[in-house]
Amino acid sequence: MGCASGEEQTGRVLNVLEGDLLKMELNGRRVRVQLAGVDSPVRGQPYRDEARAFTLRMVQDKEVTVRLAERGEAGHVVAEVLLSDGRTLNRELVAAGLGWHRGTWLARYPAIRAAEQEARRARRGLWRDDNPTPPWEYLGNKSWRD
Repeated sequence: MGCASGEEQTGRVLNVLEGDLLKMELNGRRVRVQLAGVDSPVRGQPYRDEARAFTLRMVQDKEVTVRLAERGEAGHVVAEVLLSDGRTLNRELVAAGLGWHRGTWLARYPAIRAAEQEARRARRGLWRDDNPTPPWEYLGNKSWRD
């Protein structure tokens, strides 16, 4: 995907690999799109299946707009995924209590940060647990594919 940060492209979601990781077709190419500012539970963690099912319901086989943030370490695209009604999948996943606001994105995505705080207060999704373990702690040095 040859676009600059902030540039938008529209494409079709082909598959949902994790709650925060999509396989899409953009400009005739198949690419992995990681949701910017979000980390959802991975294989082996509670709420992983719920996060993936939520994302499937929201975007599977649909046209969405991708706003590039950067390229990830594994060559995938890191982006905001805009739904047809203007909401972002990134924020909606966290608002449902099925992901964490993550990493260096804290200042860049205040709406996602606010969504996490509200989900925590309301004890939605993974926040029903007293102390849910974020994926970066759960995985340690392992990959989500392990």
